[in-house]
Amino acid sequence: MGRAAPLILVLASAICAQADGWSAFASKPAPDIALPDVVLNDTGQGLLSDFRGRSVVVVVIALDSHIDHWVEAERVLRRASHLSDRGLDIVLWLNGASPRDDRDARVFARAPWFTGLVVAGPITFTSAPQYWLMLVDGTLHGRRMNQRGTQGKGTLDRFLTPGITSAKGVRAGWGETRLQKQVRALAYGHGHLARARTLLMRRPDSEERRLLLDELEDLFARRLRRTRHDVEDGRLHRAHASAARLIDDVKGWEQREDAAYESLRPLRDPGAKAQLKFERHLERWLQAVRAGRPSERHAAQLQSLLTRCPEGVVRERARRLLDLVQRATKIGGNR
Repeated sequence: MGRAAPLILVLASAICAQADGWSAFASKPAPDIALPDVVLNDTGQGLLSDFRGRSVVVVVIALDSHIDHWVEAERVLRRASHLSDRGLDIVLWLNGASPRDDRDARVFARAPWFTGLVVAGPITFTSAPQYWLMLVDGTLHGRRMNQRGTQGKGTLDRFLTPGITSAKGVRAGWGETRLQKQVRALAYGHGHLARARTLLMRRPDSEERRLLLDELEDLFARRLRRTRHDVEDGRLHRAHASAARLIDDVKGWEQREDAAYESLRPLRDPGAKAQLKFERHLERWLQAVRAGRPSERHAAQLQSLLTRCPEGVVRERARRLLDLVQRATKIGGNR
């Protein structure tokens, strides 16, 4: 099991504590969750803890070459799309994935309802899907669902409601001291990284101050990395929006402001305008796919769109989505 062992202990303790209610987790923040392999996209890596400050649902499914697992995966993915519509980041976690399954996982993760993070780790779960909820303070909570999406008296929606509502709670910050709460409220709750740093720079040097400054540096690096990954993954509109927010949030933080502006450079290239225009057509196509079930008609529509798509990262994303729809259609026909 290797590096997976500590995570199993965290997950197991979360299951045991779940029966005591959500309050049991308040004083038990999860450590930095060192998952075996966390792939943000084909070119970058990160940790689930990169999402600290945001509510994240981790959908855990066993996926291999057996057709039943693909059918189950499709059911879970469609359920996840509704969670995404309610404002939660969705992470797909494939247990014990082989190299082939890892490739398929990356395609699944580029479905429109995922944030793009895929975890392919050798954790052994072989029964019903697992739903893990990471709250804004980094605490991890888990529940295994049966085929009807329930466990005992709690429905899946009841289980996930704290994650949906906790996005408001993060505005108050969290921590053991008033300074920690103030800094995190500014940085995570409102996105004001430069203001949070200014607050710290006015304080005398201390271990707490140094740790919080490091946390701000890490948060900036994660946000910058997500913007770059969106560009590499062909999500240019989302990259532009996140880069603009980051520039505003670090205004006055000298070198960091320059780095945020630099992340917009690929979107100013001469060929970017045509790709941005095509991405709008691609997003409309994705909405149609989400409204129903992937079909041969959807595949044909995307193939037609590809004939008019300029070369670039958006075209590569469209090709991956075409692969997803074609395989999903094949799976549906073999049920």
